[in-house]
Amino acid sequence: MKLSQNTIREIADWLQCGMECWIHKHKGTMYFLPDLEDPYFDPSQWEDVLTDVRGHECEYLVFHKMDSSHSFRIMQHFVHSLGEGSLRNDLENALSRPKPFRHFNEKVECSSVRTDWADFRFNAHMDWVKSQVDCYELVS
Repeated sequence: MKLSQNTIREIADWLQCGMECWIHKHKGTMYFLPDLEDPYFDPSQWEDVLTDVRGHECEYLVFHKMDSSHSFRIMQHFVHSLGEGSLRNDLENALSRPKPFRHFNEKVECSSVRTDWADFRFNAHMDWVKSQVDCYELVS
């Protein structure tokens, strides 16, 4: 099975939203689910999909969302890509405080680099998916 760039882009979109992607190895059917291991996951809302997946997990390729440490490194890389200045200093400070995700996002959302951050983050998610694709040897 080969994945197109559009499929990789779609997977990246969903992973960025916190979902996981399950692709049937032979049929190519894709399901997007919340993390099944999340303690707040409510299986009753996903019964139809879980009926197809449960008991057949080995028939699916699973693309996982980024863990928080990887997401944090993406934010650090973005900050280092910015030129010297007060915004960069503010973002570095946000990352060094408790609750760095919240503080970073508050600063970015009210700044001139909001769109740059969205693009940077999406590209990082594309790379994340491609690294998982490489593991499954599905690059087209």
